[in-house]
Amino acid sequence: MPLLKERDKRLLKARFSRDLANRVRLIVFTQEFECEYCREVRELMEELAELDERIRVEVYDFRANRKLAERLRVDKIPALLLFGEREYGVRFFGIPSGYEFTTLIEDII
Repeated sequence: MPLLKERDKRLLKARFSRDLANRVRLIVFTQEFECEYCREVRELMEELAELDERIRVEVYDFRANRKLAERLRVDKIPALLLFGEREYGVRFFGIPSGYEFTTLIEDII
């Protein structure tokens, strides 16, 4: 079941089309077991990526990719990192919902 409503998808697609200047990588660290909201964060980022071809999602298992997690300073999950043309240090831990979702969209743009 989608996390975003159809109306919200249409609004976000239009916003990305109008305002998104560069490609964006949404890097998600998760794991399959013992992680509250890991699945939801991954699914939400995948839904956002479907709205604009300039948004790409990369999903990494926190345990299997420990060295990458350490290099990117990820020490808890679920973790979401945003990379534009370079890393800007934008990170979300947990699910970005409510006011954090608005911040996430602004950070993507």
